[in-house]
Amino acid sequence: MTESTFRPGRVLVTGGASGLGAAVVDAVLKAGGTPVVLDRDIRNVAAAKAFEVDVADRVAVTEAVRQAAETLDGLDAVVTAAGIDRCGKLEDVAAEEWERVIGVNLMGTVSVVRAALPYLKESRGGGWSPSRPRWANGHCRRQPPTARQNSGWWASAMRWRPRRAARLA
Repeated sequence: MTESTFRPGRVLVTGGASGLGAAVVDAVLKAGGTPVVLDRDIRNVAAAKAFEVDVADRVAVTEAVRQAAETLDGLDAVVTAAGIDRCGKLEDVAAEEWERVIGVNLMGTVSVVRAALPYLKESRGGGWSPSRPRWANGHCRRQPPTARQNSGWWASAMRWRPRRAARLA
């Protein structure tokens, strides 16, 4: 299958209103897929259905993922691109700020993937995160992706398909 004939399907993208997430949304659209965005600020999202949610809020994420999946009649893939950073010397950044980073970057990813798993299993889909472990059929791949799997962040996201997910599980 060539990339020009690949259709990514129904793709949930966290952080899809800006940065890497917005680029993933554009790539999904260009490849013929249907993205849906979860983000804290969705004012700039025009090309896809979007739900306003803070991924650090597990209960709100569960509901937003359910609504997104119902809107698209299921999900085929998840890309977790939401993330924050707090720069500065360790002693200058408050512990509460670090907890917020962990809440968004780590627990937000876990919450989104957990909420999406029933829909991904139903469609035999998978998930991808540019800087976090890969998820396939509910299992975390701790090893880094191979060069073939990661020949560009968007290409890797666009190639994540059910057959590969089944082989990686």
